[in-house]
Amino acid sequence: MAFHHLRVLRRHPQRWAIGFLVLRGAALIGCLTLSAGCELFPKGQAQPSPQSDRRESGPVSVETVVAAPGTLNAALTYTGTTAPLQQVTLKAQASGQVRQLRVDVGDRVSSGQLVAQIDDQLLTVDVQAAQAELASRRSEVAQTQAQVSDAQTAVEQARVNRQQAQADAERLRRLANQGAVSEQEAEQAESALAVAQQALASAQQQVRTQQAAVEAARGQVSSQQAVLGRSQEQFAYTRVVAPLAGRVLTRLIEVGDVVQIGDEIAQVGDFSAAKIEIQVSELDLQAVQLGQPVEVRLDAFPDQNFTGRVSRSSPVADHTSRLIPVVITVPNDAGLI
Repeated sequence: MAFHHLRVLRRHPQRWAIGFLVLRGAALIGCLTLSAGCELFPKGQAQPSPQSDRRESGPVSVETVVAAPGTLNAALTYTGTTAPLQQVTLKAQASGQVRQLRVDVGDRVSSGQLVAQIDDQLLTVDVQAAQAELASRRSEVAQTQAQVSDAQTAVEQARVNRQQAQADAERLRRLANQGAVSEQEAEQAESALAVAQQALASAQQQVRTQQAAVEAARGQVSSQQAVLGRSQEQFAYTRVVAPLAGRVLTRLIEVGDVVQIGDEIAQVGDFSAAKIEIQVSELDLQAVQLGQPVEVRLDAFPDQNFTGRVSRSSPVADHTSRLIPVVITVPNDAGLI
């Protein structure tokens, strides 16, 4: 059963690691093995030594092995450059002067670690102003809710007054019909009932108005919460943190520099594994399979072999070289690469 492996040898000391990747198949070589034959000596000729006599004392067996045809695949050698498994560029998302730098090139960083601090005084003021405005909006909601409660109380009182006015009007109307009271008194009671009904309707409308005011105040609270969220987000952007664990590859700013949104601050690479990209001819692509084990060698460690695997193969060729990009991933638990 054939197997394939790639071997990488680092050549260029100025790059991360440059080397050869060798892809070869197992050779099946025909061979022929013959044991030593025997020779007979006629009488009268010089006799062999006693040791030869012992060898000639019996028949000599001869073993033969039939040569089998096979193939010998030439090794495929590629040059690749190691790179971090993942590399990210940290960019400023807030404008201002750089007040602190916590890392330098080569430093190890953990995910979420502070890399740089941008001046946050103006944004602190913005956050505080947004918080104060939000508190004011919430106070308005509380006030309008209290007004709704007062209006609902007024509705209940107006309903009681209307019920009382209705009872008085009905009673005086009966008495007026019986001649016990004057018609004027009955009409006054009926007028008082109409006023009570109008007062109830007005109180109910006041409740609806105050409820609408509460909803409007709540909408303003939601809007102000969004404003505060944006201010807090901008404030958080003054802290530039590492999005992943790794090492600092480059640092492009110094303390005191003024950065704008989008300016590059540093680059961080994840070296938990290294990746190597090679360019493979389509004629050799059939010898490269995903997951295929790979042997990697670096000039920095000439006596040590690293083992990786083919992790990705592009479905299309490079437009310039007409070669297929293939990526090899090498574990880097010891952090040597």
